[in-house]
Amino acid sequence: MKASVKVLIKKELWMLKGNPSMLLLGPGLILFVTLMSSLVPPTPQGSYAAQHQILSNPGLFGLNDKLIHLLGDWTVRFGLLVAQNPLTFGILTYLTTYSYIANSFVSERINKTMEVLFAAPVSETDVVASKLITGAVFGISLFLLSFLANTLAIEFIFHHCTGLWWTPTREYLLLMTFFPPAFLSLAFPLALIVGMRGSKFLMASGTFVIFVPIVLLIMASQVSVGDYFKLIFWIAVASVLLAVLVTLAARKMVNRLAFITN
Repeated sequence: MKASVKVLIKKELWMLKGNPSMLLLGPGLILFVTLMSSLVPPTPQGSYAAQHQILSNPGLFGLNDKLIHLLGDWTVRFGLLVAQNPLTFGILTYLTTYSYIANSFVSERINKTMEVLFAAPVSETDVVASKLITGAVFGISLFLLSFLANTLAIEFIFHHCTGLWWTPTREYLLLMTFFPPAFLSLAFPLALIVGMRGSKFLMASGTFVIFVPIVLLIMASQVSVGDYFKLIFWIAVASVLLAVLVTLAARKMVNRLAFITN
C-alpha cells in the first residue's frame, strides 16, 4: 500500500473517531435489531410470513415436527432470525457504510478541505482509495458483528427451548454470508458518485434500498421458502452486477475537478 494512502487512511480513522455517533450507529442498530427480534413479539405480517415459511419446508430451517413443538411460541421469532434478519442486516450495513463514505466526501467539500488535499502531493486516486478502504473496513466489521450477534441469538433461543445446539443450515449461511456483502458492494460506487456531485437529491436516493426488505417480507408470505431463498440469492447477484456496472461508470468520472467544481 502506498505511503500516501496510509496517511490518508489514518486521517479518515481520526475523523471517524471524532464522530462517535457515526462510529456507534451501525453496531447500535445491529444489536438493537437482534434484541428486538429475540425478545419482542413480531408484527402480524412478520409472524404470518415466518409461520408460512417454516411450515412450507421446516428442513430448510434445520427443524422437524419435534423441534417445532419444543420451540413452541418461540418458533416464529426463530424463523424471523433465520430468514428475515439477514436481509435487515444487509440493508443496515449498506446504509451505514454508504452514509459514512458519502458524508466523508461531502464534508470535505463543505469544509473546503478537498482543495487542500489535492494541493498536497497526492492523487485523486489516493484520496478516493483511502475513503473506500476505510469504508470497506467499517462495512466488513458491521457484517461480522451482525453475523455473530444474529447467530448467537438463534443459538440461545434454540438451546433454551430444546436443550440442543442448532446447526446452521446451508440456506442460512448463504443469506448471512452472501446477501449482506453483496448489498454492501453497492455502497461504494453510489457513495462515490454522490461525493463527486454533492447533490442532496442523490444523497437521499441512495437510501432507496430500505424498501427491499418490506417488499420481500410481503412476498415471503406468498411464496414457498425455497423460492424465497432463491429470490434472495438472485437479488444479491443482481446487486453485485449493478455494483460492478456503476463502478465502471464512476471510474470515468473520477478526477479532481469533479470533486471541486460540482
